[in-house]
Amino acid sequence: MDWIKRNMMLVVSGAVALILIAAASYYVFSRLQAEKAKDASIADQKARLETLYGQNPYPQEENTQAALKAQENLKALLKQVGHFYPLEDNPDPTNAITNARFKYNLIDVVAHLNDLARKSSIVLPTNFNFSFTRQSQLMQLATNGLDVLQSQLLDVKELSEIVFKAQIPELLMLRRAPVTKDDQESLATNPKDYLGNRPLQTNDWCVRYPYEVTIKGLTDELRKILEGLAYSSRGFVVRNVKVELFNAATEATDESGGATPTDRYGLAARYGRYGRMMPPAAVAPPPPKPTTGTVVDKQPLKITLMMETLRPLPEGARAPAAPADPTADPAAADPNAAAAVPAEEQPAN
Repeated sequence: MDWIKRNMMLVVSGAVALILIAAASYYVFSRLQAEKAKDASIADQKARLETLYGQNPYPQEENTQAALKAQENLKALLKQVGHFYPLEDNPDPTNAITNARFKYNLIDVVAHLNDLARKSSIVLPTNFNFSFTRQSQLMQLATNGLDVLQSQLLDVKELSEIVFKAQIPELLMLRRAPVTKDDQESLATNPKDYLGNRPLQTNDWCVRYPYEVTIKGLTDELRKILEGLAYSSRGFVVRNVKVELFNAATEATDESGGATPTDRYGLAARYGRYGRMMPPAAVAPPPPKPTTGTVVDKQPLKITLMMETLRPLPEGARAPAAPADPTADPAAADPNAAAAVPAEEQPAN
């Protein structure tokens, strides 16, 4: 202790020197670690740069400008065709589709379509509700699919308007996919309303709503319907068209009195000998006018169109895109691939 007291300055100087040496060592060590981190970052950036240099097309200014221009063209295209594919039929989540609201919409749409058919002299099946017979009979609907029913109702409304605008003489059938518990319970009692037990088809990006409409008409009317579907705001995609001669003997007669729609609306004159035979007139018909050339007898056709609409999934419900593997089995990569049979190959049920 006496030595420390006699050499206090020397002891203090040594302690200060040790502290400074420790601080310097810590500083040097931390700087070395920072330099190593910078070296790793530089190596990573260098690797990314080499990857960019190896890409095709090469990321030069010309290609970058071309990519930006392509993006602008894509935005313009989406703006042009966006109205064909509405994202939502009820964009306001605060105004949900309720039982009362859907019933009101259904009554309004069915009344509108029946009135439109009457004004256009188009024959409809007896007590026709445009594939919503079950919903029109119930006061309280199943609430597990009102939003989907609303989308189907809007699809059916526009599809029927397109068909009526083509001035067909008769609508034979209109079917959709069952989506609610009420639909499933009605499959046996109202088979003409549904596409069997065929459900909606969903992938990672959209939902496919299938429909089938059967009409009696001619090829010119089919042409008008296809043109209307091509410009539809609901985005209809025709998957299959089946055309066959209309056979009145195989079609059901009107339950109201046995008279077919052909009789009531005078369609026999339009379809000649293929319509139902009219009863003998009390007055002898006038003699036929002489004709020259070839007379074309237009035969009525039974036309069935199978189609679907596509509805994008909400952003939160979409699955992230996975990188494509050219060696992978498509059926293994997409579990729905085996089940997603093209509409034209599926049975009509």
